[in-house]
Amino acid sequence: MQDLAVQTCPHGLRPGTTVCLHCRHDARVAARQRRFRLLARAGLIMLGGGAVVALVIGGLVAIGPEEDAAIAAIGRSDTAVSTSSASTTPTAKPAAVAPSERAALRPAIPEGRRELGDSMFAVREGPSVSVYFDTETLRTRFDWKFEGVVRATLPLVYGEVTRSALDSIPSGTLVRGGDLLTDLPSRGFPIAVGEERLRVWPITRPGRDGPLVVGYRASSGK
Repeated sequence: MQDLAVQTCPHGLRPGTTVCLHCRHDARVAARQRRFRLLARAGLIMLGGGAVVALVIGGLVAIGPEEDAAIAAIGRSDTAVSTSSASTTPTAKPAAVAPSERAALRPAIPEGRRELGDSMFAVREGPSVSVYFDTETLRTRFDWKFEGVVRATLPLVYGEVTRSALDSIPSGTLVRGGDLLTDLPSRGFPIAVGEERLRVWPITRPGRDGPLVVGYRASSGK
């Protein structure tokens, strides 16, 4: 064995030694180099795989925005088509209402007698309503007092639509067109309510000092 070691060891063995320390060091260095090459090869393989994965991910990321842009473009084109279709679709216009089909001004109370309070009452007969206020405090010979009674009671028998019409008439100008006691009971005076027209006739009765206005009759018409 000693002769074989001597033949294989290039350094020469010292007397009394069977193992060359130089050869052992060289063997360790060679083993370390082999491990390094293996690790380097494994590292290169891992780096190559990582590079491939990175390329794949980069490709997917690059493709993603293009697909999103394509989808967005499709959505915009669909929206443009629907918008253009909607713009070209004719819009139906509401049918015009003929004058004869408009709601006519009618009394707001049912047929017959209706109590209004303070000893006043109204009587409806078809399209006409008569309001009576023959009380000591309400019967009158004065235009301004009669006007106040009409303004207070007409919305009760013809609805709130007449209140706005009365509010548009300046105070003191409602009763017009003649004398309250002699002319207007037969002639009447008009009140415009939108496109309709109410006509009001004072109702009188004889009093101790001449006729007294104790009511009025109202009827609608063009």
